[in-house]
Amino acid sequence: MAGTRTLNVICGRLFSNFPRPACMSPVIQRHLYCAASLGINGYEKERAKAALQFSGIEDNFRERMFSYFEKEDKNLVFTEDLKAMVHLAKSDPRDITLVENMLTKFNSQNKGMRFGNYTFGTVVMRMYHFLGCPQEALQAMHSDGMEGVFDQISAYQVLMDLLFRNERYQDTIDIFQHFQERQLTVTKFPKTVVTLLLASCYKLNTPESFETAHKAVADSVEYGAKLTLRAIAFATALARNQGHPHIAMEILSACGTHHPFIVKNLWILTLLDLNRLDEIMPILRSVYQEDLPNHQRRNKKIILEETLSKVADAVEKVEDKEMKLEFSRIQQALREYEYISDLALDDALCMPIEKDRDDRKWKNVKQEQNKALLRASFRYPYKKHKDTNNRQVNPQRLGLMERE
Repeated sequence: MAGTRTLNVICGRLFSNFPRPACMSPVIQRHLYCAASLGINGYEKERAKAALQFSGIEDNFRERMFSYFEKEDKNLVFTEDLKAMVHLAKSDPRDITLVENMLTKFNSQNKGMRFGNYTFGTVVMRMYHFLGCPQEALQAMHSDGMEGVFDQISAYQVLMDLLFRNERYQDTIDIFQHFQERQLTVTKFPKTVVTLLLASCYKLNTPESFETAHKAVADSVEYGAKLTLRAIAFATALARNQGHPHIAMEILSACGTHHPFIVKNLWILTLLDLNRLDEIMPILRSVYQEDLPNHQRRNKKIILEETLSKVADAVEKVEDKEMKLEFSRIQQALREYEYISDLALDDALCMPIEKDRDDRKWKNVKQEQNKALLRASFRYPYKKHKDTNNRQVNPQRLGLMERE
């Protein structure tokens, strides 16, 4: 019994060092991008390495760093020292202030003294994100002493996600406008920051936030920037909430014929807002009429219960027995194949974005192209020649010409 208690104490101490999952936290925090897509996972790994490297000397190292700023001196802040402190910092105001002082001094030093190309902007923002310090991160972004430090799209993405997580939606919108004013990159409308902007506008759900979102979508389209499907979903949901279903329909048209889970539900709800009930039935039928094996059909949550319930209410009000019968059959099929989800629309919209689907899609396209090239290389007959070692060789692989 004593051994069991000792083991429990040890395990408790071990796991107390790990961040609490959202489900264990007393207050569930919203976050749009998952830790992996923000680079927080990589930051945590570097923290573990730093803790191991400075094991036993961490307090001495920290005190030495503090001593550099206790009085005016000419000590330089070295890259490795600042990097270490960024990964050792705890949610203690003294640690946060120390990192900011070191970063400010590092930024003011003669650039000729820097021989590496390590950039701290995004890493420091990940530190703020990990430690849960939105106000400090916001102040650092606007600090004169750190001008140029956070000039990376990823730094803005991490900051905006941190602000969104803490329900500081107007601050998130303001940071997007700050990003555009800076004109840091050729891309004025990066997908990640635009998605966070539209998510914040959706959460505010005010006429002003709708105007901001509407302008951002229009400017992005005019600029030729590609919106993510999640960004389109946020803009569509906001337009519906503000009583503009016709604008929601125009925004949805940017998806073309590709209607994933969330967008499909928004498409149905927007058609419902426009009293185009007859166009909804084919969309619902297409869900279970897809040519898939039965084992792949099961448990594919595609239609929200909330969506289906609103369609059912609308069908009940029409005097069309044929439509009512058809909807009854559709509803039965959707339930039979377990295509209906109990998830609320707001929860579905705000599900964490795990990976950049567009990059993954492009990677799959390139893989398919490579496979096609490989197949093509064996497509045409060719004459076999012998080399000096009497081996048969192919002097020309005609299929590879398709690369051009």
